[in-house]
Amino acid sequence: MKVNHLRYAFIMAWNELKPRLYSLLLTVLFAIMLGYVCGGAVAAAIEGRMLAKDLYNTFYTDLLLLAMPATLGALSFSKEYLSWSTLTDDPFLKRLSFYRMWAIPVKVISWSRMIHMLICFTATMTGFMIMFIQTSWPVFSEFVSLWGYITYLLMLVGYALAINGIHPLFEFGTKGITLVIVSAGTIVLLIGVAFLLQHVLGKPVYVAMMELVQHNLFWPAALALIAGFAGVWIFQWSLTKRLLKRDLS
Repeated sequence: MKVNHLRYAFIMAWNELKPRLYSLLLTVLFAIMLGYVCGGAVAAAIEGRMLAKDLYNTFYTDLLLLAMPATLGALSFSKEYLSWSTLTDDPFLKRLSFYRMWAIPVKVISWSRMIHMLICFTATMTGFMIMFIQTSWPVFSEFVSLWGYITYLLMLVGYALAINGIHPLFEFGTKGITLVIVSAGTIVLLIGVAFLLQHVLGKPVYVAMMELVQHNLFWPAALALIAGFAGVWIFQWSLTKRLLKRDLS
């Protein structure tokens, strides 16, 4: 990937995002609310106000921890996500049809979508983390060190980064109705993953993460961040392949 291609991809992404800054602001405010809910639930579970033997409470906390960060890369309060017309109008594919009029390399288009996602992700994850830290650190501080808590947060960031690349893949690689079906299917999938992880680990995910940071401060965060960047690359590569099949070169 040439440096110029990345520069052009950033310009495309920024020019597309500028008229939607109000939508981004609303999405960030929503992420702040999610951070408050998620941080409060994890803190309550760790503190013992949600009993570990209570399957509903532990599952609820794990589902929040897995599902909420997975939404942060999409511009959730944009017209494309809030309008039923997306089912029939395919607004993302119409944008691709516009790009088709110009000699824009497919890799530039796919990277512009990933950069668009990364800008949204950075803004929303920042809001999410500010509130998550405010609600959860007083409880975490009784069980882990500051560095252990930072490792815990980096694991969460790495996981979220790895999975959020799926948004541009399905936005620009499928029709509107497929995007809706995939979004609903992802919720069902995350419910299944939460159940599976609890069964395999024999404990809630938030407890397993806490035990990891108590034993090692480096590798859990490093591996999570590597997985995050690898996820972005894999989804970008997949989106490029999908766009090439649509004859957008």
